[in-house]
Amino acid sequence: MGYGSMGSLYLGVSGLQTSQTALNVTAHNMANVDTPGYVRQQIVQTSSEYFRYAFNPVNDMTVGSGTAVSVVRQVRNEFIDRQYRQELGRQSFYEERAKAVSEIQGYFGEMEGATFQGIISNLWSSMVAVQEEPDSIVARRALIQSSVTFIERAKQINDSLNKYQENLNVQILDKVNEINKLGERIGVLNQEIAKVELAGVEKANDLRDERNLCLDELSKLIDITYTERGSGVEVMAEGKVFVSPVRVYRLDVEQMSGSNMYNVVWRDHAGEDVFHFWPAPSAEDNTDTGSLKALLYTRGMKDTNYTDIPTKPKAEDFADPAAYQAALAQYNQDVDTYDKEVSNYAVANLQAQFDQLMHSMVTAINDVFCPNTTASFTVKDPVTGNVTAYNNVKVLDLEKAPIGMDQDAQPGVELFKRASVDRYTKVEGEDGNTYYIYNEEDKSNTYSLYTVGELEVNPEVLADNGSKLPLSNNDRTGAYDQKVADQLIDIWRDTGMFLGPHTLTPCNFNDYYAAMIGDLGNRGMEYINISNSQANVTNDLNNERLKTAGTSSDEELSNMIKFQHAYNAAARYVNVVSEMLDLLVNQLGR
Repeated sequence: MGYGSMGSLYLGVSGLQTSQTALNVTAHNMANVDTPGYVRQQIVQTSSEYFRYAFNPVNDMTVGSGTAVSVVRQVRNEFIDRQYRQELGRQSFYEERAKAVSEIQGYFGEMEGATFQGIISNLWSSMVAVQEEPDSIVARRALIQSSVTFIERAKQINDSLNKYQENLNVQILDKVNEINKLGERIGVLNQEIAKVELAGVEKANDLRDERNLCLDELSKLIDITYTERGSGVEVMAEGKVFVSPVRVYRLDVEQMSGSNMYNVVWRDHAGEDVFHFWPAPSAEDNTDTGSLKALLYTRGMKDTNYTDIPTKPKAEDFADPAAYQAALAQYNQDVDTYDKEVSNYAVANLQAQFDQLMHSMVTAINDVFCPNTTASFTVKDPVTGNVTAYNNVKVLDLEKAPIGMDQDAQPGVELFKRASVDRYTKVEGEDGNTYYIYNEEDKSNTYSLYTVGELEVNPEVLADNGSKLPLSNNDRTGAYDQKVADQLIDIWRDTGMFLGPHTLTPCNFNDYYAAMIGDLGNRGMEYINISNSQANVTNDLNNERLKTAGTSSDEELSNMIKFQHAYNAAARYVNVVSEMLDLLVNQLGR
């Protein structure tokens, strides 16, 4: 019997204990078949300690003491886990961007029938009617009404884009809070796991499952890498320590200067920016990861308008070659700024493109009704006597400017007006002439720009029901000015617009709008295609994970039967040994 008959009883007991543990693990697996993040657990059995019962030069004279549970381990593939989380983060990035493009497209009505293209077409048709009958008050009123609809719809689109940016701002704050909560939970789990595993007896598998689920969720939101250090895990987010085994470094938001937009910073890393937005995110650099970054790239980092799209200077517009070269150098700087701060941000880029379309249309139409020229003159202040000299300033061209058919018949009445700034300032020159000085647009003063937010149909034109619309000759004979009516049509054929500084195809108004919507649609299709491709990759990787880590109720039932048989066999063995001992004791006692 080696180390005694009682030792045989211990062998059976070890079998009972091991089989009972295996049954408990199997039952735990079955109870968590549908638990998110749960990883199948597996018992590893090993031989218990061997005892030497004699000495022999030929072999070890030892006897085993039964079986024992070495560890209850998680069955998972850490390499596939890392791949899955990386691809899941990329999928979330493009899903978020595709969803944003789909939302934006709805503002223009291109998918619903009530299109802004139709509004532009109606404005064009109204101008054609005016060209055909310039003296028709009905045609003039129709043009004014089309202009009102045009501006109102443009403002609706612009307001929708602005509100969407505000909504994205809220989503960014929510994502930051969600990331912080996950980081804090991982930090707590690090401590709880360390407490359980401190003695080296037990593995905190369920807590590890929860921590891994947190890592899965975190990988959707931000680019992470992680390293296990003992029982804890250290998480890096965007290249900075986010969770260490002993501390959590939180994210925060701060309002950017001159804007209500949030920038994401490290609260515990001296307020450093979390993201660096140049160069643009790419799969090659593994920087196209996480829905938080996608939201920032969708929203943009500043308010934009047409002035953010650089316009290349033309040599013929400069008498001095040096001035042209300086303008060209400034243009190249502006293009670099546009690439870094505008073109990669869906909403901000579209705002600038749409504002450029509106600016080009209204200024071209206004320049027909209120043509400008340059003049040099002096003006004397009647109160102070101070004399101001104006050299080559832009003024209303009174020789070419048409007038309205109203009683005043004043020139310089524009169709589209800036809400805060009049088109001209009227002054009396020392030469006895009246001058209408054009109030130039100033990039540093938003109120001076013909941007969507500042545009309105001139209240003077609206109040007079069309008669003030300048379509009559300025000879005050009452005859209409056919040249002006023809110019309204000619500006629609002008192909002087470009969608952006890197676009080589010149556009008229209709072509520009089609290119703008086409560019938006192409971006959306690109994001959708990449998102769908990533979904396939993550599904495949997840299936690979489940092959290893997933729990199958059929397999667990099979294991339960196997372990139950093992338990029964051990119990039978214990019974046999017990009967044998009973027999020996009773026989010896007689």
